[in-house]
Amino acid sequence: MSDSGAKRGRGRPPGILKKKKDALDNAQQILTSLTRSLPNVATAYTEEDSDVESFSEALTENLDSATERIFTELNKIPNEFKKAIDRHTKEIESLKLENTELKDMYETLQLKIVDLETSRDKQAEEINKNERFSRRNNLRIVGIKYANDENCLDIAREVFRKLGMLIAGLSGPTVMGGLSTV
Repeated sequence: MSDSGAKRGRGRPPGILKKKKDALDNAQQILTSLTRSLPNVATAYTEEDSDVESFSEALTENLDSATERIFTELNKIPNEFKKAIDRHTKEIESLKLENTELKDMYETLQLKIVDLETSRDKQAEEINKNERFSRRNNLRIVGIKYANDENCLDIAREVFRKLGMLIAGLSGPTVMGGLSTV
């Protein structure tokens, strides 16, 4: 867990501990102010030695007011938690939806890859077949020395003439059964 995660607390929304601490600090300040004001109230009543009942009522009223403020602050904490939980729940649902969409996209792309690979393999087979087919119409003559000014058609005519093959008209590289197709 990162340092910031360790400071936040386990499983708590960010900032909620600060709000709780602020609420507790606020309650502490209220109690401190009451503690400071009570001696003044007590001194005032003691000095006058008047009505103990009024002092008791004022003290009860101050304590009730402070208690009410403390409970109000403490009751805000669960509401803050609920808001944070709701916000995080929405974010999680959004991320789940996005994750599902990305998974679907991934599966679609995987299928396209398989289709493309299959198509590529079929095309490679077809290319190989076409190359084999085109080679079967070729004639390869070996053992003739290369010359810079040679003409392949003239060389082929000479070879066929020496072999005694009838050539109707040799004008291109396509020759079948000893006779030129052209």
